[in-house]
Amino acid sequence: MPGLIVFELASVTNVSTIEIGGWVGDKSIWSPTNGVGATILTSTDSYNWTEVGKIPSHFGESVIQVVLKPTNAKYIKFQHSGFLGLGYLNILNY
Repeated sequence: MPGLIVFELASVTNVSTIEIGGWVGDKSIWSPTNGVGATILTSTDSYNWTEVGKIPSHFGESVIQVVLKPTNAKYIKFQHSGFLGLGYLNILNY
């Protein structure tokens, strides 16, 4: 089952680094690593998307930093061919 999560930001902002963590709820039904390898895309209009990175293999129970291709974004999309879950997202503007 393909997974898709889209976040809409309050305004267009520069995105270059994010912090993400997997959903660590009930591990008997969901793995915190669901989403490893997902494509990270950004957009200013929700129609035209630019790939800026991927969720790395060490994603899961801990919050990690992911350096992205710098871009302006109003929307951030995580797209995966399998299950996808995020428990934490923070945009770091460097």
